[in-house]
Amino acid sequence: TTQEELEDAIAKGGPVDLGGQSIELTSPLTVNTSVEIANGTLKSADGVSGNLVTLGQGINVTLTNVEINTAASNKHALHAWGTNLTVDGLTINRSEERR
Repeated sequence: TTQEELEDAIAKGGPVDLGGQSIELTSPLTVNTSVEIANGTLKSADGVSGNLVTLGQGINVTLTNVEINTAASNKHALHAWGTNLTVDGLTINRSEERR
């Protein structure tokens, strides 16, 4: 699955099962639709700046068994402002270069 395919699935809303895949994000991922994302890894490519994943205001997002891996260039792994966020099994790994 590519980032474009992931963005298309998220735009439709509802459940998005990543099937254990690791998806490289080559630009920040913005979620503006209520969605359930499960079972996979979102990994930043080198050079992606800002927040890696941003969740929009007034939506419902559930992250289940999701790992977010950032690169040194990312400001934050996950930015949620005014989002109804539910997590179960969320892991966030920061690049060693940023620690």
